[in-house]
Amino acid sequence: MLQIHDLAKRYGENTVFSQVSLALRAGEFVALVGESGVGKSTLLNCIAGLDRADAGRIMLAGTDLATLDDDGCALLRRERVGFVFQAFHVLPHLPVAENVALPLWLAGHGRGAGIERAEAALAAVGLHGFGARWPAELSGGQLQRVAIARAVVHGPQLILADEPTGNLDPGTAGVVLEVLRRQVREAGATCLLVTHSAAAAALADRTLRLTPAGIVAGGA
Repeated sequence: MLQIHDLAKRYGENTVFSQVSLALRAGEFVALVGESGVGKSTLLNCIAGLDRADAGRIMLAGTDLATLDDDGCALLRRERVGFVFQAFHVLPHLPVAENVALPLWLAGHGRGAGIERAEAALAAVGLHGFGARWPAELSGGQLQRVAIARAVVHGPQLILADEPTGNLDPGTAGVVLEVLRRQVREAGATCLLVTHSAAAAALADRTLRLTPAGIVAGGA
C-alpha cells in the first residue's frame, strides 16, 4: 500500500530527517512515535503530497508521488487518502453531515448521495442522528469522530492520523481510537497514526519510531 525509500526533508540548512524507509500493508494499523520536532507531522504531509521531500521516494498504491504535479497530488489525496488532524478542522459554518460529505462532493458525487453516505459514516462512528447538528453543539470527542467519518467516507486506501487524540481526555481518546481502528479493519484500509501517547501506540499492530537518522522498529 505505502512504500517509502530513503526519504529526506530539509528546511534551509536544517535536516529534519533522512534515510526514512518503511512499508505498510493493506489492513495495517501502525503507530509512529518520536521526539517532538523530529518531523512526524512533516512526514505525514510528505506522504499526503502536501509537502515535498528533498530526496527519496514515496510510492502510494503503486503511484510514485514524484511523478505528480500539485494537481495530481490533490487528485490522489481526494481519491485514496483520508487525513485526521489533531485540531479536527471541522468547518463551523456547515452542519455535521455536510462537513463529512465534503470529500464526496469534491470527487463529483451528487448532493443527495453525498449526504446519504455521510449519514452512514456518522452512524459507523457512533453519531447516528447528528448530521443536522452544528459543530459548536458537539464535544471534543464527538468532533474528532466527525473528523474520522469525514476521513473515511470516500473509502480511502490510506488514512493518516496526526495526533488525533492529543486534545482529548483519556476516556474519550480511547473511544476515538477504537472507532478509528474499527474503521480501518472494516474498510481494509491502512492507517499511519502519529502519536505521543503510549496508550494509543499500544492499540496499533506495530509501532515505529522516527529519528533524525531514519525509522526504527518499536516504541523504545
